Amino acid sequence: MHLAGKRGNLIAIVDVGSGSVGLTYAMVRRGMPASVMAAERVVLSPEERSKEATITKLAEGLDEAAKKIRQTKIPTANEVYCIVHAPWTRSRSVSASSHFEKEKVITDSIIGALAQQALGSETELDRSNILEASVVRIELNGYPAGEPVGKSARDIALYALLSDCDADVRAGMQPSLQRTFAHLTPIFRSSTRALLTVLRERPRDGDDYLIVDVGSEATNLVVVRGGVVSAQRLVSEGMRSMLARIAPTGMQEETLNLVRMLESDECSSGACQTIQESMARAEPEMVRVFGEGMAASATSKKLPNRLLLLAHPDMSVWLSRFFARIDFTQFTQTTQPFVIQTLSAKELENFVIAEKGVVLDTGLAISAALVNIEKSRA
Repeated sequence: MHLAGKRGNLIAIVDVGSGSVGLTYAMVRRGMPASVMAAERVVLSPEERSKEATITKLAEGLDEAAKKIRQTKIPTANEVYCIVHAPWTRSRSVSASSHFEKEKVITDSIIGALAQQALGSETELDRSNILEASVVRIELNGYPAGEPVGKSARDIALYALLSDCDADVRAGMQPSLQRTFAHLTPIFRSSTRALLTVLRERPRDGDDYLIVDVGSEATNLVVVRGGVVSAQRLVSEGMRSMLARIAPTGMQEETLNLVRMLESDECSSGACQTIQESMARAEPEMVRVFGEGMAASATSKKLPNRLLLLAHPDMSVWLSRFFARIDFTQFTQTTQPFVIQTLSAKELENFVIAEKGVVLDTGLAISAALVNIEKSRA
C-alpha cells in the first residue's frame, strides 16, 4: 500500500444502507482529498426478510467486508465513522431566532442558547436514540454568516439538523463494530448530514434542490431549501423492487447488466428488447409511488426544480430520463420538468480519490468526503 512515510490519519468508514453495508479505509490529510486505500461493499441477496433478519445480515456483511480488507494487510485505523442511511435514520431541521433592540456582538453563548432552544423544539424524533445534532446555518440580519462569532447584528437565526437512529439497527450492528474496531468508539452520522455537508462545499449545486436517494429497499426524498432540510419522505420503492418489476424471475446482476447495456446502446438482443418493454410497463406504477411521495413533500410549498439523483450507476441513466420525462410538474415551483443532476464518485474528486485498483461507489465516496471535510475543519 506504500504507506511508509505517508503522514495522515487513517480512518475507517462504515456505510450502513437499507440492503447493503460498505467499509472504506481512507487516509485523510489536511488540505488534500482523502485517499481511499481499500473499499468493499456487501449487498444483501434480493429476497424478503424481516427487519431483524435484515439487521443480522447487515452485521454479517460488515464482518465479511472487514475480512476482505484485512487480507490487503492494511494498517489499523485511528478512528471509525459509521454513516447510517434511511430507513434506519430520520432527519429533521429545527430553528430558533432572536431579536435585539440594538446591535449586539454575537458570542458562542448566544449561539449555544439558540441551539438548545432549536433542538428542544423537535418532538417527532426519538430523543432517546438521537444520532447527531449539528448547526447547519446561521443568519445575521437575514444573511448567512459562515463565521458569526464576533460580528454584530440585531437579528440572528439558527438552523440545525437533528437525526435519530433505529435502536435495533444500532444494537444489531454494535457487536460487529466491536469485533472489527475493538479499540475505537464509532462516530455516528446520518447520510442526510453527509450529503448536505458535501453539497454545501460545492457552490455550483446551489441551496435549493430535491434529493432522490435510491437505496436497495426504499428511496429517500429530501427537500432542501436555503441549504436546510425542509421535508423528508421515505418512498417504498427501491432498486430491488424496481428490478423485480422489470424482471420478476431474473437475477439482479443480470438484469442490471442488461439495463446498462441497453442504456449505452451496446445491446440489441431479444433479451434487451424484453427488458426495454418491461421497463416501460414498470413506469406507471413507479409514477404513482413517487408521485405520492412528492405530493406529501410539497404540501406546504412546491418542490425545487433541481433534482439531485443518487442511484446505482447502471440505473442512473434510465432513472434520470424517468424523472425528467414524467409529468411531475404539478409538484415543482415553476411547473416545469425537473432539471436532473446525478452525483457520482468521480464528481467528488475534490474531496476523495480512490487509489489504483480500488472501486469506490457513490455512497462510499460521499461518506469519505464527509469525513475529509469534517477533519479539515477540525
